[in-house]
Amino acid sequence: MVKWGLGRTFFVIGIAACLSVFALMGSLAAQENPDAQAASEAAPPPSIAPVTPVPEPEPAAAPEVATPPDEISAYKQGQETVNRSVRDFFDGQTQAAWKYLRPYLLLRTGAIYEQYDETNVVLRRAGFKLFDAQLGFRSDMDPFPFAKNWDLAIAYKFTGSFASGASVSDAYIEAALENYWFTPRLRMGYQKVPFMWAELQSDSELYFYDRPQYARPYGAKYATFEIGLHRSAGAGLKLGFFDDVLSIEGGLYYPKNPKEENWQIGIMALRSEVDTKKLIHDRIRIEAGAGYYKQNTMAQYFENSRQAVAVDARLHVYGAFVGGEWVLHEMDDGINASEYERLNYSNTYTHAMGYQVFAGYSFPKREYEIAVRYQWYDPDNTNLIKPVPQSANQALRWITVGFSWWPIDLLRMMVNYTHKQELEAAETEEFTAKRLKSLKNDEVVFQLQLLL
Repeated sequence: MVKWGLGRTFFVIGIAACLSVFALMGSLAAQENPDAQAASEAAPPPSIAPVTPVPEPEPAAAPEVATPPDEISAYKQGQETVNRSVRDFFDGQTQAAWKYLRPYLLLRTGAIYEQYDETNVVLRRAGFKLFDAQLGFRSDMDPFPFAKNWDLAIAYKFTGSFASGASVSDAYIEAALENYWFTPRLRMGYQKVPFMWAELQSDSELYFYDRPQYARPYGAKYATFEIGLHRSAGAGLKLGFFDDVLSIEGGLYYPKNPKEENWQIGIMALRSEVDTKKLIHDRIRIEAGAGYYKQNTMAQYFENSRQAVAVDARLHVYGAFVGGEWVLHEMDDGINASEYERLNYSNTYTHAMGYQVFAGYSFPKREYEIAVRYQWYDPDNTNLIKPVPQSANQALRWITVGFSWWPIDLLRMMVNYTHKQELEAAETEEFTAKRLKSLKNDEVVFQLQLLL
């Protein structure tokens, strides 16, 4: 018997919500001009007059034909009506409660079909999936006048994730003294660590249904393979200059990791960003950033320390965009020092490295978007730790093509196709290297996203 599952339930709910919204759009558009429709139906049929011969006039210059005004389709009218209704409901409230306690909902569900290969039974993914489900509250308060040319802005976000069990997603409060020339911000709580752009990108604004593999790799529970930091508890200070054209952010964070990793001490993270915004042109924008983190020797079983560096850049020209990111992770594998010495290695360092390049185009008002991404990821290029099946694909090269459509602002539909290649697979108990390199595991993903 096929189990229904939580992911399939959310998928059906999402489809039903989508159809209901389309029906609402149609009905709203039909009600835009009921008087004209009634008049058209009540008008009598025109009478036909007898034809009278008319002498042919002298040739004259053709008159100028006036261009008719742009007509907005019923679909566009309904689309804008729904968007405006949602905005007015939240943004136009006079009650102060909405400013301090605004609901937040992010639902990403859909289906994955991965090409079937009899040698890929362990790793194969297929079926309905609940990619993400966040529910909570956030603030939407206007800044308060604090001093001459200074405003005090307070923001918070408290959300939980219900994609696989219940856990905290974001739980932080932020205070900022806003000024064009200099803006300090202090954020405390459970939050994203300022290190890697791929992780800092908003969960609802991803170009593809998932982040690159080096941010969420196969063997995430093994410390050697984990580059990303995900959300962690801590405090960070961000200094913005010239309306945040230049910013520097850093802090101390305590990671929430599986017990197998035994990372029991805090992380020092630092990131700097440059954002030209509208300095060059209203529709030309350059963004660049770099991040670093350091975690010293662990206090429990392992005697390891680690550090990582990340560099990224993006260019937006009207609707087109192109960008990339490179990340390097290094771990001092002190616990295996004797084994390294026996193998005549010059040091005890292991590395993981990944990068991505992407490009695409967002149509006006971002109603449609197309994007393509190339990513390469090697979770452990030393091959000194024998990989398990979930992380056996040692060097990954994935090419993804995606298309997104926003029928209304709060609803997004996405289709991704990914071609996967395993370049430097290492032999495991389940697979030979040759088998891994020849896996047929391309995948197609459909995602329905609801953001409130």
